[in-house]
Amino acid sequence: MPTLTYLEDSLRDSIHQAQERLKILQAAKIRLLQSMKGPTTQGQYQQFTLLLEAVIQAEDIIKVIAYRYHNQPVKTDDENEYCC
Repeated sequence: MPTLTYLEDSLRDSIHQAQERLKILQAAKIRLLQSMKGPTTQGQYQQFTLLLEAVIQAEDIIKVIAYRYHNQPVKTDDENEYCC
């Protein structure tokens, strides 16, 4: 099956790639949430909110693509620590 993007190609090859990308997005989410707690203008807060939504959507996309190729949900290291 042909793929559309580099992201899809890399996720097809390894579930580890999905985990690594989710770690990067998790770090971005943490930075955005911390920035939103500090003093910001209304415009900055709106920008942070838009960026946060984009990060969440990117996480969802990565999880869906990885599941499609590997038939199992992607778990980050944080999720594995609390398992069982």
